[in-house]
Amino acid sequence: MPKYTADIEYIIRPDDMKAMLAECKSIKEQAILSTLYITGCRPAELLAMERDDVRLLAQDGRMYLVFSIERKKLRKGKFHVKKRNLYIKYKPNSLMQNCILKYRETLPVGSKLFDIPDRTLRHMIERVSKDALGEDKQLCPYNFRHSRFTILAEQGYMPHELKYIKGADDLRSVEPYLHARPMEITVKDDGKNSDIILSD
Repeated sequence: MPKYTADIEYIIRPDDMKAMLAECKSIKEQAILSTLYITGCRPAELLAMERDDVRLLAQDGRMYLVFSIERKKLRKGKFHVKKRNLYIKYKPNSLMQNCILKYRETLPVGSKLFDIPDRTLRHMIERVSKDALGEDKQLCPYNFRHSRFTILAEQGYMPHELKYIKGADDLRSVEPYLHARPMEITVKDDGKNSDIILSD
């Protein structure tokens, strides 16, 4: 995990998100914050997303907002690519989901979803969080990731589900979030990944 000067333990709650979305200068900024919050993806994963990695899908009489998230990891001098799909129940009244879909429709097919440098992403999050939450709340992209997995743990998601959603290689990486669980559980990690349906 990178070193941040931000308060990385701060948990972003829905009211914080509403305040931050109101401080955004564009639909693009709103879509960036919403994607980070809904998916808990890493900044590099966010910046690697293409327009077609986000789509609406009708399945079994339900609508899902699907994010295809790709992670490139350097091992032994070669990049290894892991891809995971997150299925989020589509809510027509969801401000965050609608921001993402509205912004996506402004882009040409095959283009990057968020074509900005990492530094710009960090500065934007710092500005919006300070404007919305106060000068003492300097947030960073990791806050969105940390918040997402803390909230999922509070909702009772299993450790192996958190591992898949997180795109982690090791079950130990979800241990910091298990303190938020309503009950203590133990699971055996069989190494199998399956699609997991989330709600934002």
